[in-house]
Amino acid sequence: MATARTDISTRQRLTSEQRRDVLLDAAARVFAAHGYHAASIEQIAGEAGITKPVIYHHFPSKQHLHRAVFEHYAKQLLATAASHGQHGIPKERFRDLVAGMFAFAHDQPHVWQLLLGDSSDPETAHLQRQLRAVGTEQSAARLLETADLHFDRRLSRRKTAEAVAELVRSAVDGLISWSLQHPEVSRAALIDIATELVWSGLRQNRAASLNLRVMKASDLDGAVRVWQAANIARGKCPSPERVARVAQKLQEPTAVSYVAASDAGIVGMALLEPCRADDGVGAVIPGALHLSMVFIDPVSQRQGVGSRLMRYALDSAHASGVSSVSLWTGCENTGARKLYEVLGMKPTRTRRVSETVEWVRYELDL
Repeated sequence: MATARTDISTRQRLTSEQRRDVLLDAAARVFAAHGYHAASIEQIAGEAGITKPVIYHHFPSKQHLHRAVFEHYAKQLLATAASHGQHGIPKERFRDLVAGMFAFAHDQPHVWQLLLGDSSDPETAHLQRQLRAVGTEQSAARLLETADLHFDRRLSRRKTAEAVAELVRSAVDGLISWSLQHPEVSRAALIDIATELVWSGLRQNRAASLNLRVMKASDLDGAVRVWQAANIARGKCPSPERVARVAQKLQEPTAVSYVAASDAGIVGMALLEPCRADDGVGAVIPGALHLSMVFIDPVSQRQGVGSRLMRYALDSAHASGVSSVSLWTGCENTGARKLYEVLGMKPTRTRRVSETVEWVRYELDL
């Protein structure tokens, strides 16, 4: 009897919003266990520890309650997805997103079952299709922002991104549902499997059309030509002396140069040099590199070459034990700044003015 009084007293102290949350959680458990048609208001009231009139005070019918429960937790799921995968290098961002979805499902398995589990109820299945469509759309938008796929010419960029997003989302959702049925299997291991399989597939997709590599001696002339062509396209005609200096920098033993090659030859080049203190004139900073050049042949621009080349350079630096990478870019160069931020780089407060151009420094901790 004392326990009952405590329960009643606790319920009486709940606010209207808190009572509604208790009701939604109870309804989610009942709907997930029995399905929409088999679930009853009596069962939900019992699970929530309330009476039927209290339910009807909040919702006029079981259908209204079911839709409210689904929409409430669908918003939570989409918000969780949006809050993960925002920082770090691309592979780490994807792993963080997968880990966030796994955590959501294992924290609330009844909610995951309601939202994305197998259902024969037409009402639930209809809401699930809508939720999956929104999830695919959001994932496709992320893919389009990163421009990190070799898009199939038979499909539009949007449709190809949607197809890849649907494939990845379905696979990850299925693995999460399987993990709920096999709690003895390491969650961390499953997250790593999903990350490695998906990421290796995306890397192979990129490699199918573009050869990314550390610059070889035979690549030097092609890399310099790309640098010249990109500068000429900007209205700058480099002098022979400056061309020679760039060629020399690309061959410095302390620097690492990268190229992107297609069937047409070298189409992109990048240069990572040791980062120095005092704005580049001081001592070398251990474990830090500076991205001093990224140039794409004008003919190959706006095709994702720059983002692929930079990802390759950053991944290679990370694999070699580098702890941070920095670069300078023009404050008004919105296209480049968007690319750097998609790659996980963050603008600092450090600014400088050179030749009437204001520059901002970006950094990325690897």
